[in-house]
Amino acid sequence: MRRILLAIATIATTLATAPVHAAPGTCTISRLDVAGTFPFSNIGGVGLAIPVDIEGGTITMQRDAYTTANPSPGLKFPTGFGPNGWLDWDPGPITGTIDGNGLVTFENFGMRFFTDFGTPNVAAKAGDINATFTTGIQARAVSGRSFLFSGQALAADGTMRLVGTDFINYQLPLQTGCGMTCKVAPAPDLASLPRGPSLLKVKGKVKAGGDPAAADDEITLTAVLVSGDTPPTLDGSRDTLLRLKGATGDPLNLLVQGGRMTAKGKKKLTLSDGDGSLIERISDTPSGQDVPAPPPPTQGGSVVVTKGKKRTTFVWKVKGVDAAQFDGAVTATLGVGTQSAARSITFKAGKKGPTFK
Repeated sequence: MRRILLAIATIATTLATAPVHAAPGTCTISRLDVAGTFPFSNIGGVGLAIPVDIEGGTITMQRDAYTTANPSPGLKFPTGFGPNGWLDWDPGPITGTIDGNGLVTFENFGMRFFTDFGTPNVAAKAGDINATFTTGIQARAVSGRSFLFSGQALAADGTMRLVGTDFINYQLPLQTGCGMTCKVAPAPDLASLPRGPSLLKVKGKVKAGGDPAAADDEITLTAVLVSGDTPPTLDGSRDTLLRLKGATGDPLNLLVQGGRMTAKGKKKLTLSDGDGSLIERISDTPSGQDVPAPPPPTQGGSVVVTKGKKRTTFVWKVKGVDAAQFDGAVTATLGVGTQSAARSITFKAGKKGPTFK
């Protein structure tokens, strides 16, 4: 009898502590766009419910809901200047990752873009798209210039925005893909999902340049990243992004492309840039079809990454930036590969110069 009672207790404990399989839900589209350097907004699809299933740190999307409603060549939309476009998705399920920060990422999300630009009413494929479809931030390049693309993290009410693009060359070089805002129901409990990375601390200072109208300030900023349940890849092979966004004005986006840092032993990565060619200042993706001029390049600097068991310290020292736009609250975001974390900091004047903390 005692053994039977122990067995029952063991089974009960196992059932109580076993991960709960989330009930299948839907992600209902409220906005669908062709994202990229030549975007088209609100192309249709509103109200389409795409089945999703969240279990642990994975999320599976059943894309057949989209492809059945919009069979190849996909969802047709007017461009507004004559020809039509079509956005096509790969069919079938795709599984991605999700964490407690609301970071959702689907790697290798296949799409295609069609247009009848060449022959009216005949859809011809303009290019294949293999996107990282994510709520996070990422840098994507076209014609030697990188842009920062960003989605919107899954919120407590289930709302999220996924963005993913790839390079095609049709009439002109483009980054193009899809931006989708949808609402997951039932909304998952973010606290029950695997921990995402976090920024424990962000602080820094600014050395003002001599010309208030020029981008000649020097910023030194230290950010401490605490790994989540899935540590980021910190071998220098992934893009590293720093984004500082104030209440007004353009953000300061700094990019170090993967492969540019040098390993110093097992715990340190370094980069030294003498002319601004390695630490790039990049723009957000354009909101319209007129691509703005690139921001002034940096004048170089250094990045040092020191890895710990659970914490990694990033020290950015960058010349040739404009800090005059910052005042008060600033959102700092650090991205490594497909992972990112954000923290609210404050920019204010001080006796020894402006500081972030």
